[in-house]
Amino acid sequence: IENIFYRFQSQVLKKRFGFTGQNITAKRDTSRPNLEFINANIDSLPTLEELKEQYAAAREQWNSMKHPATGISRIEMYNTSVNEATDAVSVSDMVEMFWYTTEKPSLFTANGIEITVQGKKYPYEVFSAPGEPDLEWRRRNTYKKFYVQYDPYDMSSVRLLYKDKGGAMRFECVASFPLMIHRAQQEQTEAEKRFIRAQQEAVINERINRQVVAKDIEYEHGVAPEQNGLRTPDLKGLGKEAQRQIDRRTRKYSQPARPSIGRDMKVISNVTWDSFEKKEVSIRKVVGKL
Repeated sequence: IENIFYRFQSQVLKKRFGFTGQNITAKRDTSRPNLEFINANIDSLPTLEELKEQYAAAREQWNSMKHPATGISRIEMYNTSVNEATDAVSVSDMVEMFWYTTEKPSLFTANGIEITVQGKKYPYEVFSAPGEPDLEWRRRNTYKKFYVQYDPYDMSSVRLLYKDKGGAMRFECVASFPLMIHRAQQEQTEAEKRFIRAQQEAVINERINRQVVAKDIEYEHGVAPEQNGLRTPDLKGLGKEAQRQIDRRTRKYSQPARPSIGRDMKVISNVTWDSFEKKEVSIRKVVGKL
């Protein structure tokens, strides 16, 4: 690579006015800047914008020059050259090579996850569909920590990673910028209002589902308040219809004992005459049943 810069300077840049020379170890006078000439014409030196244009022209000249080994222009050689031994670079390869990963994990909270890059904060949310936060994923992963992998040139979406037990990074999901909603109702658009109503309904359904799962676990282990002569309080903030839905799905009523032949026969076999309070038997009732 250093040889390319040397030839570019010696064959193209050196011929231009204001050339500042090659590296400090150059010994030829032609490879060093002519400071006396430059100082005598300092008013003619290009501005920064003119210098950029001159460099672009010099680069174009270098690329269009013929390569000494093939006689073909350098730019044509570059565009037509193919290295069949080179492995194809996939999108995941480019992510691993060029994306950055935060040194420390960040906590995913009820407000999403946030990272700071070059002093600027970037918040992110996980969506199940465009504009729909993934409540199921949130239920499993809120208050867990994730490493964030991002493209410094495009911060609109990032990848959330976690470390497995072996210390290797594992992909969890993609996160994007959260939707921004006006807080004042008079400033909210119809789309924002529909989004708020949909999220409220989704949160209610999520609370109902979580309560149903919790009640099923309680019934399974025999610790439900209804199984012990008590009553489960209604969930706060939910209407009667939502509570009735929970009651229907969790069978909130007295549970009769399940019949068991072995257990019932054991109970009967342990019954003795002394266990009856009324020991007199009506002969008439017995005869009537024969």
